[in-house]
Amino acid sequence: MLRIQEQDRAERVRERPPARAQLQVWFEMELRKLVVVLIAADDLPPRDHTLGYGDEPEAFARIRLLPSLETCPPVETDPASASCSPVWNATLGFGGLTADLLAGRALELTLWDACPGIDPVLIGECTMELEKAFAEERAVWWTLEERGTRSANASPRGSLTGGRALRRGDFASQRSISDDMDSIGECASLLHPDHAWVAGSRRGSSQSETLEVEVYQLGKDFSRSLPGSRRSSFQQQEKGSPIV
Repeated sequence: MLRIQEQDRAERVRERPPARAQLQVWFEMELRKLVVVLIAADDLPPRDHTLGYGDEPEAFARIRLLPSLETCPPVETDPASASCSPVWNATLGFGGLTADLLAGRALELTLWDACPGIDPVLIGECTMELEKAFAEERAVWWTLEERGTRSANASPRGSLTGGRALRRGDFASQRSISDDMDSIGECASLLHPDHAWVAGSRRGSSQSETLEVEVYQLGKDFSRSLPGSRRSSFQQQEKGSPIV
């Protein structure tokens, strides 16, 4: 009987769509802040039930710049309630930045299960080139690469490969100062209840690549309520039209 249950569990894992996380990124040029709004994740793999703490992970996110900067250590969310589709609605900020410091960098997002009694277990991760993240008008879904267990204190990856380096001009027309960002500290993590939404259903088919971006359409366009849907300046340079 136990063997049949394990086989059923393995089959469900094979049929499960890839895990994803939804977030939006922009740069507050006058405040010198890189802002990341992490909204939710879905289709996270179940927790190992043999640990005795249920099947659903208590996921938290860790975000860091790559290559890393001593002045901007990684930022984290609090663990969400146990769920394979957690919702954080968290605004994370990296302060004291300039276009030069951001050039050629990316964000690494890792999701961890804060399982009681053991070290956090890695659920999945993805790396987002800032140029690609800035190009999006709204919060989008990023597919996570699921990996085996490693320590939550693991060192950052040594380098970034591939992709065009960011230019200073790419940040020239990022958002100006807004009152709603004054509360974000140099490297702070805050919750924004005004950004709350109810996670919707998603396709059952698999995504094609780990870093493929998919805009997720909701009945309510919550991205308009976020402090700053914007168009990146390199889009303006390519099209020769003003930013709206």
